[in-house]
Amino acid sequence: MDAGPALAGIIVSAWRWWWPSLDVTLDVSPEVVRVLTGHRQGPLDSECGGQLFADPRGTGAPVLAVATLPHPRDRAGHTWLELDPMRCETEAAHWQSRGLLRVGVWHTHAEAYPKLSNQDLRSFRAYSRANQFFPVAVIVGQAAAPDGVRAWSIREHESPQAQSPDSCPVGSSGSNLPLD
Repeated sequence: MDAGPALAGIIVSAWRWWWPSLDVTLDVSPEVVRVLTGHRQGPLDSECGGQLFADPRGTGAPVLAVATLPHPRDRAGHTWLELDPMRCETEAAHWQSRGLLRVGVWHTHAEAYPKLSNQDLRSFRAYSRANQFFPVAVIVGQAAAPDGVRAWSIREHESPQAQSPDSCPVGSSGSNLPLD
């Protein structure tokens, strides 16, 4: 199973994403930042991605603690990705048994500053219906982090983009996950 946080102590935040319209903040662990920024899609490469798991047990904002790695059984092309359902369930059981919540998915785009495509919206909304929650969707572009890594809270009729990590006020009080 992918390396993740020890889960025995406090997880330090490297970034903070903020959805002002939802009054939600989500801290992002250094390990998740390493996984995301370690996967850039080249001009001729296929998309790759994984799942996202958060630790809601802290006293402040929930922490995005695990981003699973791409898997050889995933199917992908230059502009699409299908995560292997068996690997998704195995990862979910593993991380949920350690107290983490499955909160969404991440994948790459072959563009500098990623945008949600119509295909992304269809896929993420199908994921939402199948899992019965509103997922966090992270897309890793080719530009340097943090601007080249963007997050959205996928809703049925809207999908607000998180404010960049540097624009979140330090005292921001939103502490629930953007799943409700």
